[in-house]
Amino acid sequence: DFFGRSVDMTQFHIVVGADSEDPSDGAGAIENAGSAYIYEWDNPTGTFLFEQKINSSDFNLGDVFGFYVAISNETILVGAPYHDWNADGLDIKNDAGAAYLFEHSAGVWSQTLKLDAFDRRASDFFGEVLSIHENRIMVGAWAQDADENGLPPLISQGGAIYTYSLKNKPIINALLSDQIGSCLDVPVNLAVDGVLYDAYGWEWHEGSCEGEVIGTGASLTVNPTETTTYCVRAV
Repeated sequence: DFFGRSVDMTQFHIVVGADSEDPSDGAGAIENAGSAYIYEWDNPTGTFLFEQKINSSDFNLGDVFGFYVAISNETILVGAPYHDWNADGLDIKNDAGAAYLFEHSAGVWSQTLKLDAFDRRASDFFGEVLSIHENRIMVGAWAQDADENGLPPLISQGGAIYTYSLKNKPIINALLSDQIGSCLDVPVNLAVDGVLYDAYGWEWHEGSCEGEVIGTGASLTVNPTETTTYCVRAV
């Protein structure tokens, strides 16, 4: 399966690529289509527990989905550098590559976007390396031949990177507290420094980002009686 081919993590999640795993399409296993596995931090046990296995919505033989994975906040990016089809599923070029975006909502990771190069060609291997930070995405295609406009002169395996911006995606710049290592039963003021964009507000949770909602707004005062994790998310 090559579980562990690539890994990335945040404070609360780990994502692991298994690019040679053979997921089933309902009729049988699809060889080397690839998968990724997500683990979530569990405060009571003090460890990461399995949360969900993800696959691309259009996985095919030999896609090697999971060759590279990246995570930022509640968003995961997964490369499938041997995938053949474009984002619309209408054009096929062998090993052109693709990347898939998954977002976390209501405890479930769901695919929300498929990316491919605007000037895709066979054997570009788009998605063999990638990165995500907040609402910024970068995807490499080391064997791409054309210039930045997708035009000749073609230089064999000259390589390219593609950058994307996720419009109107909330950004958390910092989480602030007026108490560091405070004693229990002492009020603690928490605040979020961020940009909501199209989201309507901040929502605070206790235990994890799927835990009980304990407040809304850019700041919150809590009075923990035991060691507690707090999470804020844009909704």
